[in-house]
Amino acid sequence: MFQIRGDTIFVTRGDSAVFNLDLLDADGNPFALQSGDVLTFTVKKTTSDKDALIQKNVTDAIVLKPSDTSGLAYGRYVYDLQLTQANGYVETIITPSTFIVGEEVTF
Repeated sequence: MFQIRGDTIFVTRGDSAVFNLDLLDADGNPFALQSGDVLTFTVKKTTSDKDALIQKNVTDAIVLKPSDTSGLAYGRYVYDLQLTQANGYVETIITPSTFIVGEEVTF
């Protein structure tokens, strides 16, 4: 199971999840990634941690496989979504927000 409430993402540990991304520019118009642009989804225990627990380059969706969360402890983490454009310009699309890994019963 997975849910998004505001900017909070909830996933059941070890489950699959697909979060479709609708990127908009500052004027609310659809934003398309250009050649060389990189959109990066990152999950860490805290914002001050150096090592990412999950990090994926994505395009129009964030796809989580069971192996992405199966080794994580239940609890709260942080994530963000960052765009690095081909010209080197970096912009945080979603600022650090809550990523919750919930309990499962069937292993």
